[in-house]
Amino acid sequence: MILNVTPKIGGRFRYRVTALQITQPSNYTIAAAIRAAPVTAAPVTPTLVYNRFLRALCGTVAPIRAASVSAAAVSDGLVIAPFITIAPISIAPFSLVLDLPIVSNLYTKSNDLNKRLDCYLENDFEFSKTECEKRGCNWDNDPELIDSPQCYINTDKIGYNLFGKKVESEKGFEIDLQLKDTAKSLLKSMQQIDKLRLKVDYLTENILRFKIFDPKVKRYEFPLQNTFPFDTSIGGLIFSDQLLHISTYLPTKHIYGFGENTHHSLKHNINYKTWNLFSRGEGPDDGVINLYGVHPFYTGLESDGKSHGILFLNSNAMEYTLMPEPALSLKTLGGVLDFFVFVGENPEEVIQLYTSLIGRQFLPPFWSLGFQITRYGFKNTEQVKNTLERNIVAKVPLDVTYLDIDYMNRFQDFTYDKENFKGLPQLISWLKNDHNIHTTLMLSPAILGNDSTYNAFSDGYDNDVYIKWPKYVNTSEQHNPPDVRTDKSVLYGKVWPDGPVAFPDFFKPATHKWWTKWIQYTYKDLDLKFDSIWIDMNEPYDFAFDGTSRDYCPRNKLDNPPARIQSIYAYENYTKLSDGTICMCSIQGENGEYSHSDVHSLYGLTESIATQKTVREITGKRGYVLSRSTYVSSGRYTAHWLGDNIAEWSQMRDSIIGVLEFNLFGISFVGADICGFFHETTPELCRRWLQMGAFYPFSRNHNEIHPSDQDPAVWVEKGHPEVTKAAINALNLRYTLLPYLYTLFYRSHTMGQTVARPLVHEFPTDTNTYEIQEQFMWGRSVLISPFLYEKQTEVSAYLPNDIWYEILPQIVKVKQTGKITIKEKSPTDPPPVHLRGGSIIPMSVSSVHINTNTVRQSAINLVVLPDVKSEGLGDLYWDDGESIDTIENGNYNYYSFELLSNSSLVLKAKHNNYTNAPKVEEIRVYGTKGTEVLATLDGQPVSALIDRDDGSTRIRIQLNLNTKKSGDQWVVNWTHN
Repeated sequence: MILNVTPKIGGRFRYRVTALQITQPSNYTIAAAIRAAPVTAAPVTPTLVYNRFLRALCGTVAPIRAASVSAAAVSDGLVIAPFITIAPISIAPFSLVLDLPIVSNLYTKSNDLNKRLDCYLENDFEFSKTECEKRGCNWDNDPELIDSPQCYINTDKIGYNLFGKKVESEKGFEIDLQLKDTAKSLLKSMQQIDKLRLKVDYLTENILRFKIFDPKVKRYEFPLQNTFPFDTSIGGLIFSDQLLHISTYLPTKHIYGFGENTHHSLKHNINYKTWNLFSRGEGPDDGVINLYGVHPFYTGLESDGKSHGILFLNSNAMEYTLMPEPALSLKTLGGVLDFFVFVGENPEEVIQLYTSLIGRQFLPPFWSLGFQITRYGFKNTEQVKNTLERNIVAKVPLDVTYLDIDYMNRFQDFTYDKENFKGLPQLISWLKNDHNIHTTLMLSPAILGNDSTYNAFSDGYDNDVYIKWPKYVNTSEQHNPPDVRTDKSVLYGKVWPDGPVAFPDFFKPATHKWWTKWIQYTYKDLDLKFDSIWIDMNEPYDFAFDGTSRDYCPRNKLDNPPARIQSIYAYENYTKLSDGTICMCSIQGENGEYSHSDVHSLYGLTESIATQKTVREITGKRGYVLSRSTYVSSGRYTAHWLGDNIAEWSQMRDSIIGVLEFNLFGISFVGADICGFFHETTPELCRRWLQMGAFYPFSRNHNEIHPSDQDPAVWVEKGHPEVTKAAINALNLRYTLLPYLYTLFYRSHTMGQTVARPLVHEFPTDTNTYEIQEQFMWGRSVLISPFLYEKQTEVSAYLPNDIWYEILPQIVKVKQTGKITIKEKSPTDPPPVHLRGGSIIPMSVSSVHINTNTVRQSAINLVVLPDVKSEGLGDLYWDDGESIDTIENGNYNYYSFELLSNSSLVLKAKHNNYTNAPKVEEIRVYGTKGTEVLATLDGQPVSALIDRDDGSTRIRIQLNLNTKKSGDQWVVNWTHN
């Protein structure tokens, strides 16, 4: 926006407004940062500038100056520069021009190859110079152009002017926007909205929200509950009923996030790479398609290690393009332009701010952190039992199994095949009572609609719980099957059951009650005593609406939007949005107030909310929900797996990126199908994947119906016992670290921290970490560097400048940091794992495990890893592992550990209300010297010794400390020589 203001001093200055500073409850000053404009007089005296926003939103800028601007100064005639400028460079940044007449061309026209905005916005666009220029765009058909658009927006002509006066409120302000006359020729098949409103709200010191919307017409907005930098000067804002388009400069090239896509690099490729965001039932792929979930959130890392994040809160089909400038272009087919800006000292702080807004990861039950085995294609109860038994006999640590759709009768929810799966309730009971193995049942939101004996459908129909056709689609256009009820305009499709299916509408309260009722029927009447629920196909996926079968959507503006969007054309066989899912024109909500096009990508989220509540209500335990489709805030309700991957080396590598990205999205309980879902895996690939997958936060082996079994124990039968042994060794290390991992989930649940995180989150000023994607960390203390390539016998890893210790399996201090080569000692060893100096890590005393029950019954050792100052910190969260709301109800223990440089360790019980507290057996201090040691606990002598193991020297202090009975604080001191 261009503001024309006359300062008290002479001269001409150009500023970009980057923040608003609250000086009184309803009084704001506009803080401006000088942007490389010539200074011909003394600078304006700075006012109090909101430095926290300026720092992250402006990136690298010239010295900051500021001018106070009254509300009266923002009046008629002010001009929004080309694309109302919003971005991590400035919050709805304004360009402030002092002593200049109103100017509409302050910004360089976007003819730089690094920041062109594609003018190819409509499906009926005739790609030619004549058509391009007719729309007011620029044409350049240079044959050397490969990635840059040939027909691109003339940013002088496109956009909105400020209109009227700024209206201030207690937390922000609003101002109206008027479409430029020169912008009206851009679109032919759509009409841009003439008047818009910009609303800015300051939510906290570190979170700002701004929204651009149509004040006259109520448009769909994401119903975010409990909700408490952007520089768009690059190009013109476009806001029509079915095309919203906004672009922004970025203050950094280091961009992370956006999804769910298959990214082959953690840091984004910004060379005109376009991706789409629209829930699709598509598995990991080499293209630019969207997968199951939608997360329009990214983070940017600046050169000094500070970070920012942007959430574009919109659930319509959208796409994003990253440009070399660097710049970002966003396009969506509906809703409003609603942005949240998060400013942090580092990337991890930004994620904490983000999750403080959207909600934080639910605390998973302790047993769910154990290893999980399943497959699609079990033929009967005996096959399920045999698979699990061979892993139990082989001593593979195991806690969870799944029943895929095989167990159902005709693939119908709330049933089971009593012929092939005879004795299934008894099997579930035997697994739980004799082996501490928990069972997860699959449910799919597709309810068979033509079987009069299927009471679940009839009950749902009578209670009006299904998605419907809108009134304007008549019966003949609905193409209903001949044997279904049609008096309520229910939309039918085709999924797994052998007939037409209806789709529950989880926006309706009645659907929640119906869903709970029939899951309870499954649990109680069918006696399938599940511990958790797996919800699949919930994009929702539909086999019928693929453009080729009898069932198809009538032509309408929602299913066939006039705007060109990659959510359609990125798919080889798709021609409309409804392909592979249900009709966009269908309606949802208590009164049909939502078109499916608006809420499509929320389907998995709404089902997850209903299912989590149901699981907890029925079982009386925490349980968990595993969902294929996710959206912003899904981490509050569900875990996620990365979908139907392929048994390929590249997909194993890409899964690390997927796991890290979902941690950015606030979904920490995530992993990929170990060994691959599709295609026959190989012994080597499966071995490496089992070794690495043992360190997914969510660790599950799973494959589809056609390949042979690939669970760890079956490899003994296949003549490859090394695969089994490698899995056991890696999983035993995982289980030994479970007290630490569970504590990370506590921190994720209460503080919003990531569980699995990229090295750049811990070392944001080390540029060597910016593109590392084949190593990852658990929290701040554990670094995993897996083998990811065929026939690989050594790993090229990077250890940032710090103190590190390697698990060999003995713990040894590392002598070299930086780029290192780690040679494999045995093909059955766990992957290379390093522990960071300055950490105190709680570990299970036992190194051999059957399941998580052995961990909970075992005492804990505190592994003390001094940093360069001989100091360290750590903590431990502990509860019963499965009760609901243990933190909220105070039924837990939380301990902090601090190593002081004078050889003293302080253990504090910050919260001590759970009766079965863990016992601390030993403190093991690594990286020490000497031959003798004396130790005391609260001044009383305790047994201690120094031992060596293959070059590792450690102090072992035997405590046998009962952390519940001994008091609120304990101090361990030692001396050695």
